[in-house]
Amino acid sequence: MQNLNKLISRFLESTYGGGTVMSLFMLIIMAVVLGLGLDSTNGWKNRTFLTSVADIGAHAGAVAIANGSTEAEVVEEVRRLVETNLPRSVWGNVLDTTSDVELAEYDIDTKQFVIGGTGDKNAVIVKVERTRARGNPVKTMLMQFVGISTLDTRATSAGVFDVSGNCNATDGLFSKEQIRVSSQGWFGAGICLISEDRVWLPQNNTFDDGSFVIMPDLDRCENKCTVSANPGIDAQEAHYVYPDFGDFISKAYDDFAGVSETKSTFFSSAFFREDPSNSFSSLRSLEELTDLEELIDAGALSSEDAASRSIGDVVPLTQAQFHDIEKLPSGLVYTVDCSDNGNGPSTRITLDGSTAKMDHSVLLTDCNIEFDDEASVVGSLVITDRISSNPVITAGQNTIIGDPSNGCKEEERSTIMTVAPISVPSEFVMSNVTLIVDNSVNIASGTSSNPTSKGVAVYATDTINVASQHTFESCGQKSAFLTPQGKYVRLVLPPS
Repeated sequence: MQNLNKLISRFLESTYGGGTVMSLFMLIIMAVVLGLGLDSTNGWKNRTFLTSVADIGAHAGAVAIANGSTEAEVVEEVRRLVETNLPRSVWGNVLDTTSDVELAEYDIDTKQFVIGGTGDKNAVIVKVERTRARGNPVKTMLMQFVGISTLDTRATSAGVFDVSGNCNATDGLFSKEQIRVSSQGWFGAGICLISEDRVWLPQNNTFDDGSFVIMPDLDRCENKCTVSANPGIDAQEAHYVYPDFGDFISKAYDDFAGVSETKSTFFSSAFFREDPSNSFSSLRSLEELTDLEELIDAGALSSEDAASRSIGDVVPLTQAQFHDIEKLPSGLVYTVDCSDNGNGPSTRITLDGSTAKMDHSVLLTDCNIEFDDEASVVGSLVITDRISSNPVITAGQNTIIGDPSNGCKEEERSTIMTVAPISVPSEFVMSNVTLIVDNSVNIASGTSSNPTSKGVAVYATDTINVASQHTFESCGQKSAFLTPQGKYVRLVLPPS
């Protein structure tokens, strides 16, 4: 018994094996610490994925709303983008379309969501999650040894669209593809360069405070969207949605020609003052037609027919009649047909100092159009729907369309539309002019005198090329008649 007591006492007093116990204890502590680090990092990584995809879904939903999609189409677009990036087979049910996609009203001025508002829905809120309730939580690796086998993670994003954002419809370059600007340009406050692809600038362009360069991905600017490369530049990542320019041109042409099924107050009825409440009317100061004697002399109208004409009527002209008229009487729509094939005189009409001066009138044609010296187009609209891979609108070096004095009267703005390329000298786009081109635009370089374009807007489906030494200034008009309306899509903080 005495020996047994000694053995027990010796065992209790022994320190052998203490290191093993301490090692086991430290192993548990290290497992907890590593688990917190490793599993927390994994949870953070999953939340990052969810946040990115929520942003993608919200942005896509806002673009869909801006494009006029139905609520069901918006929800489906969000679901499609989420499924593409986080497939259900791998991530589980991260999105429940019945509760996780919400169309809402967002007040652009207060930057707040309007709960229960009756206004148009201009925002999409998207929620995604990996949770135990959904059956797809984030599984842990080491934390399960202390009883934590899964983690819940969620993300919410909101995308909205504004009609114009910081940019005016009449000031700047707007392309669905690329904008290329050479060096030594100057862009005043209020001028925007907006591309749905990218804006490419070499060095030594100057941007005044309040001008903007906007594209979806600034990496595509290739280090040129910096003040060291282009002084004063304010480059932003954003997405603008514009209507189809070809469709816009076609609708305008058909409406002014009187072939649309219903008259659009946005086009001919507004232009010719049939809608006095419209904010812009080219002829709001014109109470009756000007003298039609030139049309009678050219054989385009008889005296009896001229007496019955009213504002907005369509007058067909042959090429010969068009070239016989020094000034087109104001208030009418003129149509001129040309030969469909070739590039000779039968395919072309010319506007110059002695032919077809335009003042508050409309010209619709399928001809090539040449603007020569002293051509005059004031408060008017010119549309050619001639299809060609070559420019169908050209101008002489000293041809100025609009107001050479750099005026900004809204009612004197002229608009030129074409579905073919356009190539013009810098003087052509001097002041108060809008070009809408379902193709590419090339504006030649300025001279050492640096011609100034004021209140000029260029819309193009393809590339806009502006050569060197050109100055753009703003007229500050927030909106303009006969101008495609851009919708500015961006992400905002979701409601709490």
